[in-house]
Amino acid sequence: MTRHPRPDRRTLLAGTGFLTLSGVLAACAPSEDTPPAASSGASDGTPTPNLRPEQIERVVGEIVATVAEADKAKDAAALAPRVTGSAAAFRTAAYAAQKAEPELASQIAGQLVPPSSAVFAAVPTLGTGFPRSSVVLTGDASDQPLTFLQITQEDARAPYTTWGWAVQMPGVPMPRIAPEGAGAEAVPPDADDLLMTPTQALAHYAKVLSDGAAADPRKQLAADPYLTAMHKGIQDERAQLNRGVEQDQVATIREVYTPVGTEQAAVRTTDGGAIVMGTFTSVRRLAVKPGATVGGFTVEGGAPSLPAALTGRTEFTREFVRDYGTTVALHVPPRSASGGKIQPIAALRHFLRSSGS
Repeated sequence: MTRHPRPDRRTLLAGTGFLTLSGVLAACAPSEDTPPAASSGASDGTPTPNLRPEQIERVVGEIVATVAEADKAKDAAALAPRVTGSAAAFRTAAYAAQKAEPELASQIAGQLVPPSSAVFAAVPTLGTGFPRSSVVLTGDASDQPLTFLQITQEDARAPYTTWGWAVQMPGVPMPRIAPEGAGAEAVPPDADDLLMTPTQALAHYAKVLSDGAAADPRKQLAADPYLTAMHKGIQDERAQLNRGVEQDQVATIREVYTPVGTEQAAVRTTDGGAIVMGTFTSVRRLAVKPGATVGGFTVEGGAPSLPAALTGRTEFTREFVRDYGTTVALHVPPRSASGGKIQPIAALRHFLRSSGS
């Protein structure tokens, strides 16, 4: 998992209009699978969110408690019903890797549980149809990055669930959402009043992550630390593999990202744009040239890296393949914004599995 250091929290607090939540979540709070919607709109005509702060606290608390218990037991079945989709798949892979290589489990343990304190929430308004998704920012300490947690309710009787969360990037501008106590408009995947639809924006980010700047000829994507780190990682590994010879003479390496089409959530920002959350899977494939051997896949102290250990080898003569999953959040500006760019604002990457020969 890749996590980024956080920017000054005051910058984010001053620059947002998320629904502010008070108090610390009680992870062991009594369960209420379907919190009732707010009963009436605000008296001043402000759009009313479909969840009150105490309901959001309860939902997030139940999700965090579920994740913590499943992690303790390394039991993917315990994630149901609160953790679904890619979030469940990523943890299933993590548990398998931890059990297979317990001495190397610290390489993926990390900060995998979302913080338990809800700080802000972008919640769709009353009357929004189903399924409906919200974006909740959580954080337990002022010196830690905030986490963008996606929650979804499939129908009026279903429990709120999550398919993923992402960690705030340092140094990127944060958008503003609805003022405190107001609901945020849910944005459909094909909304065409944005620079790109949410579906297109996620696909574009995945393409640039895969292919670099050449995939963004119109420069519609703003710089971000996650993309920079991923591209640097590829180039550093390529240089290490081909040390002393011409580039790619010993091995080639490429990582291709693919959006998970069923996992999107988007809520309106005050500038007319949207915060869009989604999930990518990616495959990093190292292809060894005929007759060559590559190695050195170790960590500090000489122990094999977890991906190499799971293959049972640290040297490869044909290929070394690593699978990852990433949850991201983007700010997509309105189409009317002059010079507007898609700004990635949060990401969280998980190692899933590896193979090699």
